[in-house]
Amino acid sequence: SIPEKIKTKNNISKYILKKAVRGVIPDELIDRKKQGFGVPVKEMMLDKLGNKAKNDLYEFCKKTDFLDVDAIKELFTKNDSTRIWILLNFSMWWKHYIEPETF
Repeated sequence: SIPEKIKTKNNISKYILKKAVRGVIPDELIDRKKQGFGVPVKEMMLDKLGNKAKNDLYEFCKKTDFLDVDAIKELFTKNDSTRIWILLNFSMWWKHYIEPETF
């Protein structure tokens, strides 16, 4: 609810937050370049998410003609967690936004 013109100053984003934590958090952390973070997809696929992904993607293949089930099986055989993750997200998006309208 803080106005944008107060949150930034001299093109410094999160100005208030940075000012509030200066002295508590080291300056090199406060002033470092913005960086992203990775999702531990490979590790998650080795756990319960892997079985859920497999079941959900096989079900998605049955309901649609977007993906070939044999290609999906090959991704799981190769442990291609990145592509599995992308396709799982697509199938979940489809299930949430498109499927209710088609039935």
